[in-house]
Amino acid sequence: MCPMCPMCLRCQMSDSLIWFIVGVLILAGEMMIPGVVLLFFGFGAFAVSILNLFIDTPLFIDLSVFLGVSVVSLAFLRKKFKTTFFGRIGISMTSEQFLGKRATVRKIDGKKIRVELNGTLWDATSEDNLEIGDEVMVISRKSLTFKVAKSLDDYGLGKLEDEINKLDN
Repeated sequence: MCPMCPMCLRCQMSDSLIWFIVGVLILAGEMMIPGVVLLFFGFGAFAVSILNLFIDTPLFIDLSVFLGVSVVSLAFLRKKFKTTFFGRIGISMTSEQFLGKRATVRKIDGKKIRVELNGTLWDATSEDNLEIGDEVMVISRKSLTFKVAKSLDDYGLGKLEDEINKLDN
C-alpha cells in the first residue's frame, strides 16, 4: 500500500480491472487507427485481465503473458481477421484482367495522366494526344501504371496480341 492509499486510484482498483481498461483503450485505438494490429494487443490485455481474476501475478508475469498472447495471436490470426473485416480487397489482379478494358481520362498534368477504371483512379501513359474526358482502352500494365490508347485501331490489334503473349511467357 502506498502512503496516499485513500486517494490512490491504483490501490483501489484490482489488477484485473486495470488490464481490462487497458484492453478497452487499445481496442478504442484500433477503431481510430484501423489496421488489425492493435486488436491483438487488446486480446493480450484481456487475457491478463482474466488471469488476474483467478491468480494474483507479479507485473513481469503480466507483461510476459500480455506480450506472448499478443504476438502469438497477431502471428496466427491477423490474416484471418483482416479478410473478415476488410474482405478480399488485397487480392492482386493480373494484368490480363485489365487488358482491353475501357477507362476515362480524368486528369492530365504534363506527362502525368490519371484514368478512371472501375471507379478507381490509375496512373497511365499514352502515345496519343489525350484530353480530359476521352475514352481510352488499356493496352498493357506495368506495376500500377497502365498504358492506354484512344482506340484499338490506333494501337493495332497485333500489338495488343503481343502484349498478351508477353504475359503468357
